[in-house]
Amino acid sequence: MNNVEMEEKKKFPKEITIALAVVGVLVSLAPVAIIQNEAAVLPVIFSLLMNFVLIPSIFLLFGGIQKLRDKQFNLWSAYYLGLFVAIVLAAQKLAA
Repeated sequence: MNNVEMEEKKKFPKEITIALAVVGVLVSLAPVAIIQNEAAVLPVIFSLLMNFVLIPSIFLLFGGIQKLRDKQFNLWSAYYLGLFVAIVLAAQKLAA
């Protein structure tokens, strides 16, 4: 397998990337829609930070360790896995 084919396999699909970002934003904005007042802005900002930075950064840390072992490991896969986990956790918090 040549390098071009390897690069094609390593790329993360753009559709999944866009879908995860949109769902993450919608889940983060849900408290404003539910409560319907301006006091919910601060929790939304924290929720966005948590969903797009804090939880995925933990997965990026472990992905970096994996990258040391396997040079072909894609760090974006670790980030998107972290983003997916953050969305699931936020949705569970909203459902409770």
